[in-house]
Amino acid sequence: MAAIFSDYMHDLLNNLKATIDKLGARAFFNAPAQMNDVTFLLERIPVSMPEKLKEFYLKYNGGFIADLRWTKAELLDIDNFKYIQWNSNHFFSLDMILSLFDDPDELINYANEISPSEEKYLPFFRSQEQEIYVIKVSSKNPNIPVYVLGRQTMPEDWSIVNNDFYDFLKAYVDTEGNILTW
Repeated sequence: MAAIFSDYMHDLLNNLKATIDKLGARAFFNAPAQMNDVTFLLERIPVSMPEKLKEFYLKYNGGFIADLRWTKAELLDIDNFKYIQWNSNHFFSLDMILSLFDDPDELINYANEISPSEEKYLPFFRSQEQEIYVIKVSSKNPNIPVYVLGRQTMPEDWSIVNNDFYDFLKAYVDTEGNILTW
């Protein structure tokens, strides 16, 4: 089943592709997820996925742009990959999202359990400062806000960092991965 991307999201994903091509070894983005991968994830976790986020995953199943501190040799050394990813602002793969829901100690599980039934959160991003970003997937708002989880805080104390995923991704592309994450 082919995805039907909205024009503005399609343009943004093309801009991301151009940025990935331009940055070469600094860009690490996964191959697209298949619709059955998205379906499998959504059957296993208690939340939905906004269309804009789904469009992203159908183009790239997570990934990141490494910042300028890394040398070309370091970027090309496969042994450095996890370390570089950990120290970069990165989008989770669908497998990573699933693993967050499978880990009972993850804050996202706590938030989804203590929240009223109409408020559920989907993690999709981790900053280089190790803050997890979520989308409130149960929002009635057509622009689904992106929140940063405050460590050891309740969802009502989390900060909105963007009005929706499109704005968040656009800022990420525009800054070549150096999005302000606090």
